[in-house]
Amino acid sequence: MVLNQKKFNLQNPEQCCNNNADALVEIVDLISNVIEEGLSLSVEDDQTIITDVNRIKLGDSLTLTPEDDRTALIQIVPLQIEDDLVSLPDVRNIVLGDSLKLSPGQDEDTAVIDVVGGGGGGILPGDPTEQVGELPVIGVNNLFMRSDAAPKLTIAEEDVLGGVRSGQNIPIEPNGKLLPRLAIGEFAGELPHGDKAVALGYEAGRTNQGPSAISVGTGAGQTNQNKHAVAIGRAAGAVDQGASAVAVGESAGGSLQEEAATAVGDNAGTTEQGRFGTAIGSLAGNRSQGEGATAVGRFAGGTLQGINAVAIGYGAGQGNQGANAIAIGHQAGVAAQEAGSIIINASGAPLENAGLRAGFFVDPVRCDNTVKPEYLPVRYNILTKEITYDGTSLGPC
Repeated sequence: MVLNQKKFNLQNPEQCCNNNADALVEIVDLISNVIEEGLSLSVEDDQTIITDVNRIKLGDSLTLTPEDDRTALIQIVPLQIEDDLVSLPDVRNIVLGDSLKLSPGQDEDTAVIDVVGGGGGGILPGDPTEQVGELPVIGVNNLFMRSDAAPKLTIAEEDVLGGVRSGQNIPIEPNGKLLPRLAIGEFAGELPHGDKAVALGYEAGRTNQGPSAISVGTGAGQTNQNKHAVAIGRAAGAVDQGASAVAVGESAGGSLQEEAATAVGDNAGTTEQGRFGTAIGSLAGNRSQGEGATAVGRFAGGTLQGINAVAIGYGAGQGNQGANAIAIGHQAGVAAQEAGSIIINASGAPLENAGLRAGFFVDPVRCDNTVKPEYLPVRYNILTKEITYDGTSLGPC
């Protein structure tokens, strides 16, 4: 509002009065306009201009304070931000990150800054609720987890360990402790299962497998495999395999293989192989091999090989080889070799000594008609293939 200045002429009173009257009328009109229309202020900032403003209302975050007699100061109310650790007075501007949100507080003067999803309520995180298991867990809740938190590990009850499906009896205790043994395969290594024992295959080492025993193959070491025994192959060492015994091959050492016996080959030492016995080859020492006996070759020492007997070759000592007997060669002592006798056969035909006294039997023997005084006569029975000598010059035999 602008009032024009009036000049008063004192030399002309009438003119002065008239001028004063006109000025008063103009003042009255201006005051009436202000009353009716307001002051018509113009308000602007960097982006907006609002004209003909008659009234200005301050928001809750602004204050009006006098600066001098003709000036009023509009200011932002300073904010006070604090938590348990930090207090920031006189804050003018707050920028919220992507993971924060602003929501009304308990009263009109309070606003709450919260984490998006706000696990556990407020700005507190949520505890993990799922467990680590065989399959992944796809989360759905908008929660965040403390940096030192971790989900509970699922303790396998039946058949899962480290991603390997290992039958119904894995070596893990209810408290999560992994035992020093390994069993993989359905029914493999069922309890009791010895420490450091290994059972791999269906029903391998299923019942009472001893400590440090090894069973590999379907039914290998299935029942009562003793400590340190090794059974590799289908049904190898299947029943009552003795301590430190070794059975390699299908049904090798299959039943009642005794302590420290060795059977290598399908059906080698299959039934009742005596302790310290050795059977190498298909069906070698197949049934009731005696203690300390040795059978090498297919069917060697096949049935009822005597204690400490030796049979080397296909079919050597095949049936009822006597104790301490030795049979070397194809079908040497093939049936009922006498105990303590020696048979060496290279003839290609069976060579037996059943019913004869223990002795040395060999076939073939070279014929030599040369006579020398220093030689004692040697007699060779062409029927029995026994070698003897003539002791007439030395006295009675």
